[in-house]
Amino acid sequence: MSGVLSGCAMTSPPAMDTPTLASASPVALSHTSTTLPPTATFPLTPTRSPAPPTSAPTATPLPEDCYRAELVGDPSIPDGSALPPGQVFLKLWRVRNSGTCAWQWGKMRLVFDGGDPLSGPESARAYFYPPDPQLSLDAIGGALWGNLRETVVPGEVVDLPLMLRMPLYGSIYRSFWRLESGDGQVLARLWVVVAVTSGEAPSADSWSGEWLHVNTWFLNNLVDPGRLILQQSDDQLLGYFYPIGGPSDGDLVVVQGYVFDDNRQAAGVFSLLWDEPLDFSWTLSPNRNQFNGVISSRTINYKGSWCGGRNGLIPPACAP
Repeated sequence: MSGVLSGCAMTSPPAMDTPTLASASPVALSHTSTTLPPTATFPLTPTRSPAPPTSAPTATPLPEDCYRAELVGDPSIPDGSALPPGQVFLKLWRVRNSGTCAWQWGKMRLVFDGGDPLSGPESARAYFYPPDPQLSLDAIGGALWGNLRETVVPGEVVDLPLMLRMPLYGSIYRSFWRLESGDGQVLARLWVVVAVTSGEAPSADSWSGEWLHVNTWFLNNLVDPGRLILQQSDDQLLGYFYPIGGPSDGDLVVVQGYVFDDNRQAAGVFSLLWDEPLDFSWTLSPNRNQFNGVISSRTINYKGSWCGGRNGLIPPACAP
């Protein structure tokens, strides 16, 4: 992919009449090493409140070139990549702050802008990482994911990640996104173009799919915990969700684990990318379309519930 995307201008993605299909292997996970990086504290709120103004402040308009971004590369899943049906993948866009204002973590968002959402969120918090070395799903749980940048200064290049999932049927899919500032200014328009390879879709007996779920760890002030997206590969489990509302609104929560007992049980860890892991244990219902389970913490005295339903119905144990 090439092109400069700044302000509200958009360069159309390349034609896909004869796409180059770059094979990508499914992620191999091991449940013996599913630890995540230690908690990082981000100064999202001031330590003390400023004195109230004596008169109404006058808004100072931002310069026209304050918030701009330039797309400079696709370090993962370049356009034309071919992936198996139902595979969870990490899309990275490499962007440069080409404006005159710094970007602050927590104030920038990735917003769905059309095409196929690829099981992504309507709006997600934008994460910025140093571009070298490259992030990958294999590296989740390692120190790289703790290198989140709180401030991106003008001229700096960073990687912008988003978790997505392939559709189940063979075709070419285009998904469009925009990078926005806190006041809704569009810095850049981004996209991903992928093709589904031939292969078997996940079976109805597996954990793969999209689940309506209730996770009590994230229930405080939530509008909706969002959809839980899972991929089962042999006995390994990989997934994610983006909470909606509350203090973790739009954050990426990654799930890693394994399944056992004839696919009836699942266990593992989940966490925000930069936070300590929490443990989970789930039991699949006889209809294979619902699960219920528990959440526990390794560091504090907490035990909660986590339930989900593929048919839109939450099991009675967790129903509101």
